[in-house]
Amino acid sequence: PVATTSMDIDEETVRLMLQNRNCLTPLHYRIHSSSGHSADYAPENILTDSPMDQSSRWSSPSNDHAQFILLELPQPALLATVTFGKFHKVHVCNLKEFRVLVGGEPESLREAIHSGLRNDSDPETFCVHLGAALVPIRYVKIVPLAAHGSSFNYSIWHVG
Repeated sequence: PVATTSMDIDEETVRLMLQNRNCLTPLHYRIHSSSGHSADYAPENILTDSPMDQSSRWSSPSNDHAQFILLELPQPALLATVTFGKFHKVHVCNLKEFRVLVGGEPESLREAIHSGLRNDSDPETFCVHLGAALVPIRYVKIVPLAAHGSSFNYSIWHVG
């Protein structure tokens, strides 16, 4: 996740800021909770961007819509973008469809992104949309909805 320190910001300002990345700061986060994980593919694996490492990912315990990872920022911030890293080659577990929900409390999250990843090795960055202005958030929930392989569990390789 990436944020800015300004509290009065609209989407046009975000677009300009994304063109001039000097005013954006990468955010640190921790894993607050998750729906679980498969084998050694723990949620904490997404904290490190290691695209050549097959085990450097979170893999869901199943492929139903109850799967999630909830990230917690150390303090509220204005979230401008979310970047998903990937494995160094195509992978059937990459997210074909997902949602990102954000908010100040885990119980009151709003959808900010509903999209999908291409099944390739290039990281993808998505703008956070919450209406006319950004609001400080503390929690980011990633909800996988479909993998590129229809009967496979979901994998997230890195989130920035």
